[in-house]
Amino acid sequence: SKEITGNGSGSSSKPPSSSPPPPSSSPQPTVTGGACVVIEAESIQLAGAWRPGNDSNASGGSYIVWEGQKPGYTATSPQDAISTKVNIEKAGTYRMAMIVNQFEPPRGDLHNDTFFDFSDADRWGPSTGGKYSGFTKVWGNSKNKFGWVMGQADVKHVKSKVSVDFNQPGTYSMELAGRSYGHRIDKIVLYHDSISHDAAITGNCGGSTPAPPAPPAPGPAPAV
Repeated sequence: SKEITGNGSGSSSKPPSSSPPPPSSSPQPTVTGGACVVIEAESIQLAGAWRPGNDSNASGGSYIVWEGQKPGYTATSPQDAISTKVNIEKAGTYRMAMIVNQFEPPRGDLHNDTFFDFSDADRWGPSTGGKYSGFTKVWGNSKNKFGWVMGQADVKHVKSKVSVDFNQPGTYSMELAGRSYGHRIDKIVLYHDSISHDAAITGNCGGSTPAPPAPPAPGPAPAV
């Protein structure tokens, strides 16, 4: 992607912006089965150049997209930060999966990344260990259609699968900020590393099916 720098290289002009969208009234993120947190992106309150979008192929028919630069250009620092709460029931290390779609017509390396941060998690970093320094570029390609991708970071051209450590159950913040024009985000799933990527994206998050209610007790025997 072409990057916007402070010295005038590339193009720093932005398309005309309309009024910020109203706050979303969609449900807040929900915990599924104790081992996954499923976030419909349109449930996040938007700000700045973030926009809601509609597409019948998106989960729930809606997605969000950042439009703060011209097509084909990216920001070198996080723009228009937005956030939501994630409710962690099972402590441990979590991975990320997303349903995304690139602005059409995309090149493989355009319109494919967004900054993420988990500022109050116990660790936000590569799955191999270590930590990221705040907002980090997370990318995923899906051309011409919405599709599942694994959350992967790119720090100075070193790529890694992302992971987040939550050492205690509780409520934490997930922050997003604009980087690439046209990176459409439909759904984000954080899943415990005790389950697989495939299990997480199919909703098999390790939850158990509640037992059916006991049948009612029989009434008194009829009088003879």
